[in-house]
Amino acid sequence: MTHASTTIQHDSRSSSIDPVVIRTAYRSINDPETSLAITIRSEWPSVAPTRASSITDEWAPQVEVSSTQADSVKFRALVREWKSCRTASSSISEITQHLAYQKIIGMGKRAVPLILKQLSLEGDEPAHWFRALHVITLEQPVSHADRGNTIKMARAWLEWGKRNGYEW
Repeated sequence: MTHASTTIQHDSRSSSIDPVVIRTAYRSINDPETSLAITIRSEWPSVAPTRASSITDEWAPQVEVSSTQADSVKFRALVREWKSCRTASSSISEITQHLAYQKIIGMGKRAVPLILKQLSLEGDEPAHWFRALHVITLEQPVSHADRGNTIKMARAWLEWGKRNGYEW
């Protein structure tokens, strides 16, 4: 088994807090299905937690987590699992509540460039990545008029990704 290592750093003077990202990072540490090893190097407060459940939104530092090769491998495996279980009659709720889809959402912001890349590769037959992107980013770039048109929805998300500096 190959282990990848990612270092997450933050600026302790930062007033921006993104506790979702830090919780996602800790969740990945405890995920037995991934070989991703995460090391957090930072200047924690003197009462630094020893367990993920000890993190509170009051002082969680902002961290940037980028997609790594290990994330990409995990993502592709989850996509294969998710797509193999879908049927033509699956409802959007069934599609998006599948465990593999939920695990992709659980990857947090690290999944966004991977999802955008997948969405761009799917061309005129995009899978329903829109709910995952919305849940992770809390954004909704799709106009009301375009909802239901998966090609226009995909285009709106891809344009949003480019405007927000994502590369895939």
